Amino acid sequence: MSILNFCTRLQADSYVRSYGEVGFICNVDTQRQEVFDASGAVFLKQLSRAFRVGEAVVDELCRIFPKASREILREDLSDFIRYLHQAGFVEVEGIVNWPFEQSNAHENGTRKAPAKDQNSAEISKFLKEYFAIHPTVFSFQFYTTESCNEHCVHCYVDQRVGGKSLPLERRLALIDQLGSMGTLDITFTGGEALLSSDLPALIDRAKKNDLVISVLSNLTLLTDELFDVIKNANVAIVQTSIYSMDASIHDAITRRQGSLSQTLSAVERLRSAGVRVSISCPIMKENRDLFHKVLRYGADNDIPTNCDFGIMAKENGDTSNSVHRVDTVDLENVVTSVVRDSPKYREMLERNANRLDDVSIDTCGIGNYMLCLKSTGEFLPCPGFGLVVGNAWESDIEDVWRSSPQLIALRQFSRSATFPQCTSCEATTFCNFCLAKFHNEADWTAGVIPSGYCEIARTNKRIAQRHVKATM
Repeated sequence: MSILNFCTRLQADSYVRSYGEVGFICNVDTQRQEVFDASGAVFLKQLSRAFRVGEAVVDELCRIFPKASREILREDLSDFIRYLHQAGFVEVEGIVNWPFEQSNAHENGTRKAPAKDQNSAEISKFLKEYFAIHPTVFSFQFYTTESCNEHCVHCYVDQRVGGKSLPLERRLALIDQLGSMGTLDITFTGGEALLSSDLPALIDRAKKNDLVISVLSNLTLLTDELFDVIKNANVAIVQTSIYSMDASIHDAITRRQGSLSQTLSAVERLRSAGVRVSISCPIMKENRDLFHKVLRYGADNDIPTNCDFGIMAKENGDTSNSVHRVDTVDLENVVTSVVRDSPKYREMLERNANRLDDVSIDTCGIGNYMLCLKSTGEFLPCPGFGLVVGNAWESDIEDVWRSSPQLIALRQFSRSATFPQCTSCEATTFCNFCLAKFHNEADWTAGVIPSGYCEIARTNKRIAQRHVKATM
């Protein structure tokens, strides 16, 4: 009888979750993710941050599957760990050659059953469909504060003065609740996340709950202490906004002198330390002619960079910031610049060249897998969505998630029923359909889409088709 002479543990960037009889594993560095069926989920549960001896894991599996022979379970575990190791999900020590050849799955139900090697889009679609039936707080956005040291002209955050913030003890308890609920990732944002003195403690508690941690920040306040906190916590991604490589334009948008220089310096410092960084570049009138240089900066430095054409109205319904949106007559040049200067976007278009004419009436699954918490205690369906669905002063996350009338109503939302015009629109594949954006400036319950969003989709498709045709 062969003995498993190896130890195994999760890679530092790998995370495991179980949802009912579904097992999920992902690696935030490689962006690989996979789902497993019920027996595979049991095998995933045996993985931890500490090394475990193969035979000790087999002992546990024998208790779980008492009718299965130890030799079969040993072989199953060997194949399973080899599969995960080759996929980059786990580390293995104390083995040179695997003790078994890769074998076919057993028919007795005890065998792990990895899903086929699906790509991220397929996995995301599977999870979206699963959470539509089994709502789960998969992602959580945490406003550390509504205050900000920048005053961006297009900002959608309702920066109320004098709002009482949740005490640190309550914030930490809420993060513990996420850990027990199986939440995968938490994003600390604001306002300006780095303004909160609680941030180091919040990140530390999130790490202890094995959450995937992200930080959204302008990075102008990155101190040595916060740099060490982010680096040592193995933060999955730090996202910042850069509006132009021209300081006069960027600083005019943020309304803070020297902000571009400080942000770029922090980006380079984090990248040099191996911290993953991404850039968001909202496109507006002020940067419409020069934002493409931000895309080039990202491409040249291998930094993921994304653009957004639709400036969101404020959470409180104030639409005054919409004056900064790109005019319809300028969309053609703007979208053309995105296609020309974003290798990532071009690759996506060319990969999906045969699907550009598809009709899609999907939604973001709002109310099914994301929840957001303001520093003042109000729960929102997602960041920027100015609809209060509960209050952390009075209720725990689980109570709000299961019982909020507003969330329950959102889960009944049907795009085809509320927005029948979408079912016959030829540009739905390119539509950034967002109820949060709609809610903040229109009566979306009556099927009203704010002007401009549909034209963005149509222009995007037209330019995409032109690009794909030229490359064929």
